[in-house]
Amino acid sequence: MRRVTLDRAGVMPTLTSANYKRPVLADAGHAYLYLTQENLMDEVTPTSHKIFSKYLSQRAVYAPTGRKNEEGKEEWAIDHYDDVEQVALAMQWRMAMSKTSHFASDGFWTADESGKADEYNKFKSWLDYAGMQNAWIELVWSCFSTGDAAIYTYQRGNDIEYKVFSRWGGYILYPDIDDKGNDVCWVEYTLKGKRAVDYYGVDYIDTWVYYDDKNEEDKKWLDKV
Repeated sequence: MRRVTLDRAGVMPTLTSANYKRPVLADAGHAYLYLTQENLMDEVTPTSHKIFSKYLSQRAVYAPTGRKNEEGKEEWAIDHYDDVEQVALAMQWRMAMSKTSHFASDGFWTADESGKADEYNKFKSWLDYAGMQNAWIELVWSCFSTGDAAIYTYQRGNDIEYKVFSRWGGYILYPDIDDKGNDVCWVEYTLKGKRAVDYYGVDYIDTWVYYDDKNEEDKKWLDKV
């Protein structure tokens, strides 16, 4: 593993469960099914519904077996299966879109902490120009359809830009807490076919890429990043 961008000197921060906020455990006897983000994405995508599975799209047809049970009644058993019409409804997609429309209707929230109305209004116009309202909708949609999302806003010259991290875009998020109790985030994704991880700390960002140090092609590729 090799770090590509160096925002500061030092070694890669460690991802340790000791810094995690402990979840509240439910009462004994409760059973839960933990869903992955892929499971949630399958729920909102009609073509991924399990109704298209051959194990769920056939109807069992029963017929008499010619045998009698202990009570002298005819025994019935599955004789064959009939194909059932497959209809996938986009109800989950519609519900996720409705929730997104409701919760994102107020737009990207900002507050005027300076008390200078003119500068605040100018700042809000910059947000509109940068498309932050669309970014907020994209963020909320990802939360309702994949269960997770993150947004990173930054300034490039005189422009305000943003990046939304979602499983739809191939990103996997790992929220963490550093040794000072600050919220940080690891973002795993694929960078030019290589597994990469970005670390978003409070004061810096690091990018790490996995590679084979014995592979000359990998070394040439890293030199071009």
